[in-house]
Amino acid sequence: MGAVLTIVFTIGFFFAINRVYRKNWDRSFEVKMSFSVKSVNINEYVDVVIEINNKKRLVLPWIAVNYRLSGSLQKEKEKGKAISIRDNRSSVFALRGKQGLRKTSRYLCTKRGYYRLEDIHVDCKDIFFTTVGQKRCPSPKGLVVHPKIIDYASIDVPELKDFGESLVNRLYDPDPFEFSYIREYQPQDNRRHINFRAWAKTGMPMSNVHNYSVSQNAVIILDLLPRENTIRGTTLQEYIISLAASLSWRFLENKIPVAIFCGGKDAITKDYSALSIGATENHFIRILDVLGRIDLSQEPVSINEFVSTEDVGKYTMVLLLSCRINSSELLEFINKLEGRKIRSIWIIPKSHDEEISGISDSMIVWEYKDG
Repeated sequence: MGAVLTIVFTIGFFFAINRVYRKNWDRSFEVKMSFSVKSVNINEYVDVVIEINNKKRLVLPWIAVNYRLSGSLQKEKEKGKAISIRDNRSSVFALRGKQGLRKTSRYLCTKRGYYRLEDIHVDCKDIFFTTVGQKRCPSPKGLVVHPKIIDYASIDVPELKDFGESLVNRLYDPDPFEFSYIREYQPQDNRRHINFRAWAKTGMPMSNVHNYSVSQNAVIILDLLPRENTIRGTTLQEYIISLAASLSWRFLENKIPVAIFCGGKDAITKDYSALSIGATENHFIRILDVLGRIDLSQEPVSINEFVSTEDVGKYTMVLLLSCRINSSELLEFINKLEGRKIRSIWIIPKSHDEEISGISDSMIVWEYKDG
């Protein structure tokens, strides 16, 4: 008789505990996941942060936070090395009543792109380790991994360097007959342009501004449709994106405003990417964000769909970066620019062991270096 009562009591206790946990485990219970930063450069580390808070008195002996994360983010080992990870990840917690915990996991960002913490859900088990419920959590804002910046000195394109240097030189050594107006001196101004007479009258340092200094700007156009007989997301597209980032920095560090037009689709908006002209350090971060969010798994659009010669007619210099060689629409685009007296450069990347044919006089081949 005593054994039967014990069995009945045990079964009753089991179901009672299970019922209590099923009804109450997710009350006053919060789980938040996030990246430690909004954006990072390639080959830098980022932390995935899990914050879990049990505000009630009920003990939660087993809580599993599951999520999906791209394998291009590699988890750091204890000795600072990195290993590849699978897409599905899980972290297990045990919480007392009125307890909160915070856990961080460090990952190495090995590839440019936009990364999300997806399919976040929480599993709970009671004190008998019987599953009592599951809860889905909203996905936080994603992480942008910026493209690699190529050393400008290693870009072996004499035509590009010659034109870029002449643009910079005319900015810092403008024609004295192109004087425009006087304004207050700014830290980036050339000291030779200080107007000492205006300084004496106003009591503040003043600078001469020249027409050419005002009008210098550049636009970078990325045509990311794949080269003939290649697939989307190849090395060519990635090098074009990196080259665009490098050239943007080269212009901006010399105070030359830059705009971006790109046929690659944004990972968030699913539309082609564009960024209006700007010349500040924050503008460069915005450029890196735009380039980082380009999703090469989506089919890029052709150049006629995202930019026109009228769009770029106001710029001093047009840089067209493209994988395609035998493209009549790109050649027509360049010819239209030349017809409007807009100086342009059309750059096509190639690897050191690649043989390409059909190069026209309007094209400049850039042989990129792996790594």
